[in-house]
Amino acid sequence: MKNCLHLILSSALCLTFLSCANTSFWRQIGSFSEKQPTQLLFDSYGTLYISTWKSGIYQSTNQGRSWVPMNRVDDSKPSSVHYILGIHPSGRMFATDQQQIYWSDNRGKSWKKVEQNFYPSGFFGFSFDSEGRIFTAGSLYESTDLGMSWKSIDRGVEHLRNRFISVTDSDVLFAGGYIIDTLRSAACVYRSADHGVTWNPTTLGGGTVTSITAQPRAIVFVSIWGNGLWRSSDNGLSWEKIYYGPRQGDLRFGTIFSDASGVLYSGVSYTEGGDPYVPRSTFVESTNGGRTWTTKIEGVKYGWVQTLTQDPKGYLYILDMEGNIYRGKIGLKPQ
Repeated sequence: MKNCLHLILSSALCLTFLSCANTSFWRQIGSFSEKQPTQLLFDSYGTLYISTWKSGIYQSTNQGRSWVPMNRVDDSKPSSVHYILGIHPSGRMFATDQQQIYWSDNRGKSWKKVEQNFYPSGFFGFSFDSEGRIFTAGSLYESTDLGMSWKSIDRGVEHLRNRFISVTDSDVLFAGGYIIDTLRSAACVYRSADHGVTWNPTTLGGGTVTSITAQPRAIVFVSIWGNGLWRSSDNGLSWEKIYYGPRQGDLRFGTIFSDASGVLYSGVSYTEGGDPYVPRSTFVESTNGGRTWTTKIEGVKYGWVQTLTQDPKGYLYILDMEGNIYRGKIGLKPQ
């Protein structure tokens, strides 16, 4: 391929990175480099939100070309408090400072605190099922009344650390992280078909689960730091390791998106082998169900992808590690 740089990190099971100067998949639309952004997401109206470490939450109604600060979530806390956002299909917004949960019905103009003492606390994300239930990652809680009240669903998974969560389109719930025995850390995925009342564990070797992505038609992906990418085609009843990652290195996939033809897209962090390890991060695609991946980072100034999201029309947006925001060239039609 003309004007392309190929970097092969391992042999037959390698991740092939391509950087092509003559095509540009991504177009930069903004930057938040001085405000330390951490999260990027859309609501159903197409409004784009960004959360920052130091200066609160911002929103854009023109796909990120201009931004306005939102009202503070909690006036009793410093403006530097970091919030993680989630948007329910009903339009209700949720925010957490990892200790408390807040909600807004007017797209962030005002916020209300959930009057409940959470123990344990330590939230770092929200997931929603088809019946409107809300689940939190980190400390596992469930709400069935749009966030007005919450109950713990971590019975049976109390020893699971660094807990990620995802819900399939058939409302099967997955929690993943790692457990520590006397000898090593083991990656473990728990499956629940009854909204967290009971959990069934599966250990997928050593390492730490870093993301779980549920997709249509009972497909679930699990990324394990130090142990590759795993796939289930039967709602988590069985698992197959489909990608091993760079030899002598580690990798971590973020959320995995798919278009109507089954092409997969994701942000991935990895380390090249050697001493010391060199951290890297990029955006990749797979046309064979995740067995091999190719970079698609043309047009991005800094190849380190921090977060990936999708707008209501299917266009992908990435936030790189320098705080620059990019919009993808094409939209992904839903499956």
